[in-house]
Amino acid sequence: MPTPERDRAILRTFLARAELALDSPIIALRDPERDEIAMQLTYSFDRNTRQHLSTELKQPMLDRRTIDSCIVDCRVFFHTQETCYLPSVVKALRRLVTQQRAQAMMPLAKQVGDIIRDGGLVGSPRIHSGRLEMDNGVGQGLLLGGDQIAMDYINGVAFHQDDERVARLANTSGPETIAFAVILQLDQLLYVVQSVRTQILHDIEKSYVNLDS
Repeated sequence: MPTPERDRAILRTFLARAELALDSPIIALRDPERDEIAMQLTYSFDRNTRQHLSTELKQPMLDRRTIDSCIVDCRVFFHTQETCYLPSVVKALRRLVTQQRAQAMMPLAKQVGDIIRDGGLVGSPRIHSGRLEMDNGVGQGLLLGGDQIAMDYINGVAFHQDDERVARLANTSGPETIAFAVILQLDQLLYVVQSVRTQILHDIEKSYVNLDS
């Protein structure tokens, strides 16, 4: 049964873990003008003739060790058994404020629910990969979405060595595709972590909530 003391402890723990997670190298990959991670299409031309020489698609990247470290820092926000499980953090905050303020936080709760479901990262996959001529593990003729690829890596490689998830990853176009999918999903998570943190700090500043026991 939730208590105000327990809810305050949840928020204090979240703020500490959020500060660590938001120092992530993933955030440094964002385009400063667009404030998002995006692939960049580069064209090369001969300076004299202006003849097109090559086209290159670049995507921001981190090495595997760094990505795995980021997963460890971020997993506390989407694993259901963690104190900082983000849907539980928002529920704790809403229980500590007035009913009117809790109602005003419905968009924040929806924002969290749009990317975290049943202990996994979901929603808005910006990349797809797989083999159209076969079942990639999600149904005949369907490609794997970025969220599926990311969670298969997180739960199939980084933590549990799940054979079924690893088999699905074998159908992607390669390690860089997998790494980029993980980066995009964690970046999306970090945006929402920042939103929740901002809301908590705002409510503390305005004395809508007090985290002192």
